[in-house]
Amino acid sequence: MSDNFVSFPLADMTSLTVIATNAADSPFAMDYDPSATTLWAIEFNTVSLGHWNTGAGTYTQVLPLTGVPASETIEGLAIDPTTGLFYLGTTDGIGSWLYSIC
Repeated sequence: MSDNFVSFPLADMTSLTVIATNAADSPFAMDYDPSATTLWAIEFNTVSLGHWNTGAGTYTQVLPLTGVPASETIEGLAIDPTTGLFYLGTTDGIGSWLYSIC
């Protein structure tokens, strides 16, 4: 496992190109916006929503995520390709919840 932000051609996932190392950022739960031009992500350390510059491998926080109960763990992010609405999936290990991010 590494903290590298990489790109690769779809036809050959073994041909990784390291764009940047992200030791300070812990992105997860990523999805592209409907135009497929902005890669959005949840950042673990700051519990925030932001976007990634896929050319430089840098994260820019847009807003902190508040309102998620401390007993829940964020598991996923999805962006509706038609409406552009953001959805956040969480779990407490027993149940799961789906939130919309407005």
